[in-house]
Amino acid sequence: MKKGVLTIVLLTVLMSCLAFAADKVATPVASFPGGMYDSSPFFYGMLMVSCDTPGATIYYTVDGSDPLTSSTRGTVSSFMGMSVIFGMSGTATVKMVAVKDGYQPSDVATYQYLIRVSAPTVSPSAGE
Repeated sequence: MKKGVLTIVLLTVLMSCLAFAADKVATPVASFPGGMYDSSPFFYGMLMVSCDTPGATIYYTVDGSDPLTSSTRGTVSSFMGMSVIFGMSGTATVKMVAVKDGYQPSDVATYQYLIRVSAPTVSPSAGE
């Protein structure tokens, strides 16, 4: 094989490898950063999420298990044009992964939420 043809073949193989490496789904993102909150940041128990890869499906868990393989995983729902996880309240470790046919799965995104609960107040106070 001639040197010029070999160079073209090697460049074609290299470009194919680079294109394959780029075919990975974007990592999903939650609308609120993980952290400690004094009150729930979840709008009516919903956590909005997004993925920059059109047509990707987002799987999630709220118990810290692997969203690719867990039997407790859920699929992000669509609500009024938004992608949401329903039923969020209190403390949770949310893990999300996005998948799409023909692509490598995204990296797993992990968000830990700790909601501090205030001590209850009694009303009326004692003696009233």
